[in-house]
Amino acid sequence: MRRLIELSLYPFDALPEALALTLLAVITGVVLLLLVRTTTPQRFVDRARNRMTSAVYETRLFLNDPGRLIKAQGRLVVWSFVYVAAMLPAFVLAAVPMGLYYLHLEGRYGKAPVALGAPLVLRVDYAEGRAPADLALNLPQGVRLTAGPVGVPHLARVYFRLEVQRPGVYDLQLRAGGETLSKRLVAARGTPVSDTRGRGFAALFEQSLEPGLPAGAIEKLSLIHPDRTDTWLRMPWWMYWMVGATVAALALRKPLGVAL
Repeated sequence: MRRLIELSLYPFDALPEALALTLLAVITGVVLLLLVRTTTPQRFVDRARNRMTSAVYETRLFLNDPGRLIKAQGRLVVWSFVYVAAMLPAFVLAAVPMGLYYLHLEGRYGKAPVALGAPLVLRVDYAEGRAPADLALNLPQGVRLTAGPVGVPHLARVYFRLEVQRPGVYDLQLRAGGETLSKRLVAARGTPVSDTRGRGFAALFEQSLEPGLPAGAIEKLSLIHPDRTDTWLRMPWWMYWMVGATVAALALRKPLGVAL
């Protein structure tokens, strides 16, 4: 799944960030429209929306008639629940892929490279009762070890403190027992950032763009990069993405024949 998502995003990595995220927002809006059209009862959605609209107008027209006002508000509540129920299949089906894409886009638009000279921590999580006895970290030129390893047995973790001395994208090599594992460190703009590298189904829902770890004592490698502070039209990137997708969906719903 991770590889498929990365493959689908690969063409956008060559574009300017503003253009890439805008195109992704438009494509997201179109995909959501097609999902709504194929998974929801469109006539029922249209009917529920019209009934909600009529209830709103009726509420405004009969402000001086408490009886009719209460009835109109009751119909508005009922048809609102009906509308949400009709749209629910599309919401449910969109939730998981949208969440997975969010994690991959976060590494592109929400995370920043590590600052030169700033301390950062590599955290190694190992399986309980399987503490590696000969844990060693091989660092490339440009990255130096400033402290560690520091073990915390009751948490089944080992920590290394590092410092980046010059820009670049680095692969940190960790030797544990008879295996060698790598963890990406990004200290230059233009490369997607990956905070963790884990194993199993749970790793799909972490901010990780790297292949899963093989079976062994080490369960996860974590190296948290800083968050980006820039905004998109005064919005965080994820809000720009969602607002752009919503605007695209509203603009294209009639040409695509979708009731919202």
